[in-house]
Amino acid sequence: MACVCLQLIGGLLRPSPESRVRPVFNYLHWGLGKSAQILAAVTSVIIFNTGYLPKVQEEFGTSILCFWIGVQVLWEVLFEVTKCHTSKKADKPDPTSSRTGVQTVMLWCFISTMVLMLIPAYMTIFFF
Repeated sequence: MACVCLQLIGGLLRPSPESRVRPVFNYLHWGLGKSAQILAAVTSVIIFNTGYLPKVQEEFGTSILCFWIGVQVLWEVLFEVTKCHTSKKADKPDPTSSRTGVQTVMLWCFISTMVLMLIPAYMTIFFF
């Protein structure tokens, strides 16, 4: 939770794009964000293997969690590839369009995946 709060504070205090410390800020902000994601994943894996939950919930929770981590890694890779592809493709971005067609499709796929992940979460609440 502390990493998330630091991310919010950092986002509010970020330097202007023309500032010479902006590249340093970008790397620190990126690193803190990735650290928060990794820490959250590790903590979630640990909590499902403490022995406090019934065996069925531990197995179901661990399998859903591993699937979710896999989806997050896949999305991270896809977004990075898309970002590199669009930056190489267009030297000068079109000021009238904020998203390309590929980015819009990826955004809808990401939202759909998030919504579909709610179904197993609700199954866990109601059936266990």
